[in-house]
Amino acid sequence: MAIKLNTAYRCTNCSKSLYNVDEIAKLLNVHPRTILRWVNSGHLEALNLRGYYFTEEQVKDSFRITGNQKENIFQ
Repeated sequence: MAIKLNTAYRCTNCSKSLYNVDEIAKLLNVHPRTILRWVNSGHLEALNLRGYYFTEEQVKDSFRITGNQKENIFQ
């Protein structure tokens, strides 16, 4: 099941959508504090832009999401 995310944030250098902690937490069905713990422990890469933001590739690579999951997770 895909969750509709806010795509208002854009990476100006790479023209990719950026997602915040709350959006990634909803997507992965975990609490936002869990996302912060994963960032602090190094399990999840994030961009620190006055708060943590994530690209689709960072999330997919961190959790080794493959196949059809990769296509459907960020719709």
